[in-house]
Amino acid sequence: MLIVLDACRYDLFNYMYPEMNAVECWSRAYTSDEWIRKEWGNNGDVTYITSNIFVLEYSDEMDENVIDVNESKVIRRRKPKTYTSNINGEGEGFIMSNKHDPISKTTSDITFEFSKEYINRDKVVIHVMEPHVPFINGPPYYYKDEHGPHNILTVYIDNIKYAMDNTYSFIQDVEDSRDVFITADHADCLGEDGVYGHDNDHDALHHVPWVEIDNTDRTDSKLQKI
Repeated sequence: MLIVLDACRYDLFNYMYPEMNAVECWSRAYTSDEWIRKEWGNNGDVTYITSNIFVLEYSDEMDENVIDVNESKVIRRRKPKTYTSNINGEGEGFIMSNKHDPISKTTSDITFEFSKEYINRDKVVIHVMEPHVPFINGPPYYYKDEHGPHNILTVYIDNIKYAMDNTYSFIQDVEDSRDVFITADHADCLGEDGVYGHDNDHDALHHVPWVEIDNTDRTDSKLQKI
């Protein structure tokens, strides 16, 4: 079973969870759209569960059985928040472009709950949206003011923790003895060369974690420390 954390950086993941012995891997993509087209499409025995719009848009061209979390009857969406936006950079303003708005507002707890229905399938990929924006404990997108980025590191880390808390709960809840692997489709820029998010390619966007959890780790060291 593969769990994909959208836009998760290796360095911060490893800092937060050193006991998981994450390996630093190089992603061939800097966006979900690029990743899904490069890494998937010809694995007909895979069930791919996600609410990522780029995966869903490409699903007709994929051999994988793509399951849309957005079709769940128990779906919950965040209530929209209003923030002052100024594209000229005066005062507060969003850094990420509007093209990212529809990606997903489906949180990982919903995705994991929805995935339990399909857990008995042979090969399962669960692609959750955190730590990708919108932020759980902050403004929905990267933004800045006259003092620079506002609490970017804090709210990004909160999103990683939110995703991993839900990952832990899911793995403990399901009756499944297979090994679990955790990775990311790409990372996120947090100010490198003045870049935030992943609108444009940057070296920082390609460093992602790879974690292997065998079935014995479900009840001992690795997961108990999350």
